[in-house]
Amino acid sequence: MFKETAKSSGIPFAEVVVLGLLAEKPCYGYEIDSEIKARGLNQWGHIAFSSIYYLLGKLEKQGYVTFHHHKEGKYPTRKVYSLTESGRVFLKEGLLTLLTSDESREVCIMGAAFIHVLEKEVALKALRQQLDGFNKHAQKIKGHFVKMTKVYPFPNAVALASLAERMHSTITTWLSEFIDTLEDYPWENWQKVSEREVNDCVSCDEEEEDV
Repeated sequence: MFKETAKSSGIPFAEVVVLGLLAEKPCYGYEIDSEIKARGLNQWGHIAFSSIYYLLGKLEKQGYVTFHHHKEGKYPTRKVYSLTESGRVFLKEGLLTLLTSDESREVCIMGAAFIHVLEKEVALKALRQQLDGFNKHAQKIKGHFVKMTKVYPFPNAVALASLAERMHSTITTWLSEFIDTLEDYPWENWQKVSEREVNDCVSCDEEEEDV
């Protein structure tokens, strides 16, 4: 949904997703794809199934993930990927970059997907900083759109100005409500790694190519 660049986000959203899922528990490549779809993360940034294996290979070479081979029943041997300590540090840095971005403010929404990886106060501080930036920006764009619609008093210009203001208001409201929710949320329980076994998490009915 949101267009991102290396300049605006620092770390591509696809890498945040892969590392974020591995921060919760070790995963097969196929399981990562399943989790992305189940959580609707592909609505915020396109992550092709084939690119997951490319990213895992890239992140493994960088030392951010590691893997071991796992054999279960009749299924072929598969790689189970885990997050390394340096990978967790890299993920936290990437999340903070996304959450505090002021070049493309919509990018901060992407960082919310795995905000629980951060310490609670760090996460809340980043969100409050972003909300403050949105509120300050609101005053600027309001004056801009008033002038614009006077110069171009046509239906399309007015409609686009109205849409931009409504989108801005929606994100501001969303941020305020999200902050209120997180302030009272039991963060330590949220951060616990899932107790599910890797081989119970994946439907292996479809063949997966090992990398």
